[in-house]
Amino acid sequence: MTEELIASYYEVGYWRPEPLHVTIDEIASRRPDAAAVADQHERLSYRELVRRSHALADHLLSLGLEPGDAVALQTPNRVAIPLAHLACDRADLLFVPLSDAWRHREMGHLLKVAKAKVVIVPQATRECDHVAMIEELRQDLPDLRFVGSLDGVADGADFGFDEVSQRDVAGVHQERDANAARYVMVTSGTTGLPRLSLWTDNNLRHFMACFASAVDLTEDDIAVGFCPANTGATVMSAELLEGVAVGANAAGLHVHGDVRPAAAGAAETVFAGLFRVDTGAAESIAPASALEAAGIERAGLADFERADGTVEQCSYGLVRIEFLGEMREGRILFGPEDVEPAIGTAALEAVGIGVDAETRTLTRATPEQ
Repeated sequence: MTEELIASYYEVGYWRPEPLHVTIDEIASRRPDAAAVADQHERLSYRELVRRSHALADHLLSLGLEPGDAVALQTPNRVAIPLAHLACDRADLLFVPLSDAWRHREMGHLLKVAKAKVVIVPQATRECDHVAMIEELRQDLPDLRFVGSLDGVADGADFGFDEVSQRDVAGVHQERDANAARYVMVTSGTTGLPRLSLWTDNNLRHFMACFASAVDLTEDDIAVGFCPANTGATVMSAELLEGVAVGANAAGLHVHGDVRPAAAGAAETVFAGLFRVDTGAAESIAPASALEAAGIERAGLADFERADGTVEQCSYGLVRIEFLGEMREGRILFGPEDVEPAIGTAALEAVGIGVDAETRTLTRATPEQ
């Protein structure tokens, strides 16, 4: 990434010098009683979101955590996600949101790779005792020091999330850089074990600005997301839209139904949607019916590896993929109807985004590369 490109991001407002919590605080000062985030059980105003994030940040720092230490949160889509994210942002801690669907294999892997010092889990979801699961994994997690429970202080937990976030505290003010990596995006694990990708506050700002622009959202709109919590940047929806947000996060992708540009004045078939970024898969994929409805034709066969390691052949179409404002020729797989639309590494690399071979995290290629 060049200095000129970085400067342009600051100029248009995609990036800002201050961290996310400063922006949220600015909104809260203007609209303290406006709804910030909500789930099926509770709704928080900006005043409450800010107050509780200060309390949680204060508690996390009282545990002896240092800047950059990882705090993991496993939960269904709940207001705990933006609340914990904002608290970690205040305390200069790395926030690692994890899906409540993951069990011993995925959780053990992710907590170990992230070197999480704290993990916060629900007591039970989908017949899983999450606190007991963490206790069983703990001997193989040398960095893990504290376990929090979302639903009261459960046996085996060191603190209760609601209890510590409801306290009244003076406030937490940690100096930090908006370009320091303090958020972890996690792949879904459909093609193997989930992988981590480090994001900065400004990465999230840029991403959500593009998302808001693509779907023409305003501050009075309500953004509702049904995606897993591990890919959710909910606090960014609150920041940019100043509306009610629940777990919204995906990358906007336009798939044009032919490798050739449309003739002047001719209608062009396009499949536009929100695609998960999967650094563990080479190919981009979407449900076959959606691609067929957009007029995309089958051109050949390619292998698709599922999360359980099985490989099946899928048809692919030759298309032009519009991503991050750039248009490149490529191909997309006609997947089964239950497949989640995903952007693979081939499409990422086509627009200059590389994937580290070992960590599977994203890197922006320089012009020389």
